[in-house]
Amino acid sequence: MSINKFGIATAIAAGGILAAPALGGLTGLSYEYVSSTLDEADYWTVRVYADMGVGERLDAVAGNGTQSKVVSSTAPFYQNSNAGPTSKDLNCAFFGFVPSMEWDSYVTIGCLCQDGSPFPENALSNIGIEWGNFENNGGTIDANNGTWFVTADDAQGASDTHNSVGGSANGVLIGQFTILGDASSSMTFEALFQGREADGIGSWQEPGSIIIPAPAGPVDCNDNGAEDSDDIADGTSEDCNANGVPDECDLEDGVASDCNGNGTPDSCDIADGSASDCDGNGTPDSCDIDAGAADCDGNGVPDSCDLDNGAADCNGNSVPDSCDIDSGSSEDCDGDGTPDECETDSDGDGTIDDCEYTAYRNVNLGDTYDTAFEAIMAARNGDLIEGDTLAVGSEFDIDFMGKSLFMDVIALQTSSPLGLNTNASIELGPSSRMQSPVIGGNTVFNGDVTGPFSGNAAIGGWFEVDFNADVRVRPDTSLEIITGNLPGLGANLNSDTLVMSHASMWSEGDLSVGANGTFTTLRNSSVTANVINNNGAFNGQGTLNSSLSNTSVFKCNGTTVLTGDCSNAAGALISVNVGTMYCMGDVFNGGTIIGDFNDGPVRGGSEPGFGDGMNIGGNYSTGPDASITFAHENWKLSVGGHFDVAINDSTKFNMGLATIRMYESGSGISTMEAMSQDLGETLDGLDSSIVDNFPLGTLEINGHVMVVDDRTNTENGDEIVYVKTLVVENGATFDANGRMVWCEEIINNGTILGDVEVIDPEVPCDGNLNGDGVVNIDDLLIILSDWGGTGGDANGDGQTNIDDILVVLGNWGACV
Repeated sequence: MSINKFGIATAIAAGGILAAPALGGLTGLSYEYVSSTLDEADYWTVRVYADMGVGERLDAVAGNGTQSKVVSSTAPFYQNSNAGPTSKDLNCAFFGFVPSMEWDSYVTIGCLCQDGSPFPENALSNIGIEWGNFENNGGTIDANNGTWFVTADDAQGASDTHNSVGGSANGVLIGQFTILGDASSSMTFEALFQGREADGIGSWQEPGSIIIPAPAGPVDCNDNGAEDSDDIADGTSEDCNANGVPDECDLEDGVASDCNGNGTPDSCDIADGSASDCDGNGTPDSCDIDAGAADCDGNGVPDSCDLDNGAADCNGNSVPDSCDIDSGSSEDCDGDGTPDECETDSDGDGTIDDCEYTAYRNVNLGDTYDTAFEAIMAARNGDLIEGDTLAVGSEFDIDFMGKSLFMDVIALQTSSPLGLNTNASIELGPSSRMQSPVIGGNTVFNGDVTGPFSGNAAIGGWFEVDFNADVRVRPDTSLEIITGNLPGLGANLNSDTLVMSHASMWSEGDLSVGANGTFTTLRNSSVTANVINNNGAFNGQGTLNSSLSNTSVFKCNGTTVLTGDCSNAAGALISVNVGTMYCMGDVFNGGTIIGDFNDGPVRGGSEPGFGDGMNIGGNYSTGPDASITFAHENWKLSVGGHFDVAINDSTKFNMGLATIRMYESGSGISTMEAMSQDLGETLDGLDSSIVDNFPLGTLEINGHVMVVDDRTNTENGDEIVYVKTLVVENGATFDANGRMVWCEEIINNGTILGDVEVIDPEVPCDGNLNGDGVVNIDDLLIILSDWGGTGGDANGDGQTNIDDILVVLGNWGACV
């Protein structure tokens, strides 16, 4: 069946409102127009639906004494002689032989044909209705004691299948009617409707009515034999302004214009953005320009609009300055986009001030100078000096003379480079700043840079900043390193950098110590950066407000606080010489960490001092090739997270005298890696010289610590823990978690779970040949009685001789 939908409408019950039932019921009647292939001059076909709630169903369409059932029309209903008054009488299989059957007028519930389509079967019944006038004359159905109906078991009454036959959602088809009338005709459908609610239990009964007017007649403005709506729907014609009229008709009738001849109304080109209309006159800019509007820069926008939108016209000739310059009617010697006639020529020599070379300019005073010394000497506190990059690059010394000045190093001349490269030694003043703020290349300082005697100062550039000579920050002052505020940008310290006591250095970007650089921070100093990348030598004290990435040598020469994470790369060294190195984040060790007390600075007197160790707020983890050596009983490694050590060479783990403290940092249960081979209950487990032994000196537990074996530290795997002294503090829990933990001493003030035992070794009694616990004459007699044999072998060499007598005499007495 070929169906063309003219539209869908919904009506409500007579009186204007259909009252909503408490739980469900009829919500209205709706209809859709469909076309036919009848030969009559005037006709129209409509399908009518009963609409209801989701999941509800319709069982009957009836008329009674209160609500008559009336289906009428102002013109006759078309009836095909091969069909009947209901869908049970319509054989859709005959449409190919009798096409006009498709447009027969009939009533139904859900089904289109007698085969039940779109349902498995058609179970429609009727009673008490006189069909003669409707079927034979195309007249009215009028019944006050009759109904057509289905039972509650029949699928065709369900509303949720309605979309398969068209109309609005949750509706059931109740009839198709072809009216043999013109556009002035109409039809009426009113009846009593009965159905069931969505729960399948409750039922409802509601009256409903609708008046359906004839559809408007077809429009074919382009005379192609198809309705305009069909042309638009199938893409034969465009309707860009959505007025229901094909664009070609709008253009032909003069309703719309098409100045660029692309077949689309200008208003649509403007609306969809394919053409601009900067002056809002309804004509695309391209057409205005074709008609003579000026567009000197060829950007497709009339000059008048460019000027209205802010294009510069400093000489007021109604031509954008860029066009004056491009055409040669105006000069622009400094290339700033402003015609020279609009700029300042102080000496009247025909060359504007910006095109005359200026080495230094005091922005506040308006004076110019040939050298930095002259500019700084004449300046007042708070003045801004602009220095040309070429001029600053040729200086040998720039001394702010203790003044609070600002120096911006920029390209005052068009020939000047964007970056700064200077060999000058620079001494900053208090609250001063020297920077190269222009977007461009790196800023390079090849001379010494020294901070002020008091206060704060700043130095740097827009992009990367390289310091290739010494940098000094004096006590009780601060130095800001200015770099570009972009990821990865920072300062490269390639020589000696010293941050003295109570001084501070900070940067928004990274601070990187070059391979030939030395970075030294003294007591109570601070350095702030995103990341400190140490590729040279770092001698640290004070506070480092950053993370640390160490690929070379970092020495802790006094108490040092690192607020971020610490990564020690393979081949790199962290040496904690004096004090404690605090790492507030996680530490990953891929290289070597030592407590190097032999080479550390002296605490006092003439003997070298030794440090206190490391305190890690997060996790401590290593790679398999890393090493850690705290070879003194005063050294301590404190870990607030997990102790995750993958070292697989026991010679690289020297913690047999030191203390490991696992403390509560608020992270929950911490884990500690079991590392040693299982030698059983023996003090040999505390001997770090034995291969695959990883003994601990003292293990202090504060918090909840659980032993794990996640790494392969020995060849055999299945590692355990040997510790000289285990201390479980008050409120703490130490859980062996299925691993064996052997201790020489246990001090338990908390909770110990699992196999944690004290080593009780068997002490050998050399020379006690008869096993009575005493070395005496009886053992000597055993040797004499088996002289030259093996039964008196006291030293284990397989022979009984004088050496065995010496063993007995050397151990004479009771065994200990």
